[in-house]
Amino acid sequence: MKARATLVSAMISLGLGFSLPNIGAVAETIEAAYAISLATVGLFTTAVSLTHSLGQIPGGGLVDRFGAKRIAILGMAIVCTANAVALIAPEPALAIPCRALIGVGTSMAFVAASIYVREVGAVAQGVFGGAGLAGAGIAIAIMPPLADPLGWRGPWLMALALGGTALALTLIGPPGPKRVTRAQVPDAPSARRVFRDPAIYRLAAMHMAGMGLSIVVANWVVTLLTRAGDYSEDTAGLIGSVALLLGLITRPYGGWIFRHRPHWMRPALALSIVLSAAGTVAVAAAGPVWLSLLGTIVVGAAAGIPFAPAFTGAALRYPATPGVAVGFVNMLGNGVVVAGAPLLGLAFSLPGDGRIGYLVVAGIWLSALLAIPSMRELGLERRAAEPATGTEPGPASVEPGPG
Repeated sequence: MKARATLVSAMISLGLGFSLPNIGAVAETIEAAYAISLATVGLFTTAVSLTHSLGQIPGGGLVDRFGAKRIAILGMAIVCTANAVALIAPEPALAIPCRALIGVGTSMAFVAASIYVREVGAVAQGVFGGAGLAGAGIAIAIMPPLADPLGWRGPWLMALALGGTALALTLIGPPGPKRVTRAQVPDAPSARRVFRDPAIYRLAAMHMAGMGLSIVVANWVVTLLTRAGDYSEDTAGLIGSVALLLGLITRPYGGWIFRHRPHWMRPALALSIVLSAAGTVAVAAAGPVWLSLLGTIVVGAAAGIPFAPAFTGAALRYPATPGVAVGFVNMLGNGVVVAGAPLLGLAFSLPGDGRIGYLVVAGIWLSALLAIPSMRELGLERRAAEPATGTEPGPASVEPGPG
């Protein structure tokens, strides 16, 4: 049962991760087929990213009300339908609304899949998160070779295939966790407290630093290294992909620390932040290939640690409304990507070919040290004093939030 739930959530995450960069990976093919500029192609990604971010809290509310499995099915059905409709013709007026609708579906399915697997444990939560990065990496790796045989339909067809597989697995998967009602945990904070809860903002800061800033850094690595370091595009692309792919390993490891070594969690978060900043500085140097590769390895590995504790901690803090809590944390993390990617792009108009922007990102990363959640805010205060049991703390162990 646990393995099946983990597989379902990972497959959903894989499909959703694929849906974000799949158009950008074949931007020139889309540009030619749709007879538009590359800037307009960029709107295809903006559309899905924006609705994915804005839909997190409403999607979480639906999960809390109707259950994780139902909303995961609904979200994936929306994703599949939108991809299928976009196959009709290469028309921007059709594609951009479809991409926006895909973002609506991914926002619902992402929160639902996170809640769906939460009872399995923090390690499974990390596997779920790592699969999303793997999906993005797969899109970047396989879409360019498929551009010739599949043409403009390639991104839509592949996203439909992965989404359809995830939908089928969800339909036949386990029922998902039972909802925890307010009556069962009367002292647990309500959903409306989320927006005034300092602890949730600290948990979100970990996700913003881990997921948000790492994707912003990875997004511009190729441009930085080709302009500032005179790297070939192939070499720069290979180095840049490392920042995404290593999260497949370290996101589950962050969950393992949360579950089995709770007293390591806060030092691990601090080390993650420091190493991520240091790796960003190494990339900013745009020096020898080994240094840039080392920098992206450090960023990719370190940035994966906060994912599982941020999501698991949010769900533990709000046991009766975990969808809203997780959605809020993920909305802020995605907000960093939506706002940070274009802002870092502006740094390439300054002297240094983008180096200044990367150094600013490193400084922002270090500022997250001021926001590391306490053991209580992570939901680990009691567990740190107990022997590891192999199970996650239940609602009864959750400390009440503000109010």
